[in-house]
Amino acid sequence: MDSSDKEVVYDYHKRQRNKKDLRNLLGVSRYILDKMLEDSKLELGKPTGKATYSINQVDFLVRKYGIMQKKNAKD
Repeated sequence: MDSSDKEVVYDYHKRQRNKKDLRNLLGVSRYILDKMLEDSKLELGKPTGKATYSINQVDFLVRKYGIMQKKNAKD
């Protein structure tokens, strides 16, 4: 996958998101999202609202951690 393909993959997430939306977008639990946000606190800064993250903050998280897929309990 070259860099142009990577840009296409990450284009659809570009909007403000709250924590619940981020969990769904990234495919992680609330606990894991909190750990990601804590780990990236210096780079991210504060949320734009109570728990709303800007387009640039969401973009940073997606590029740093990627989008994960939840496994079904049956797998």
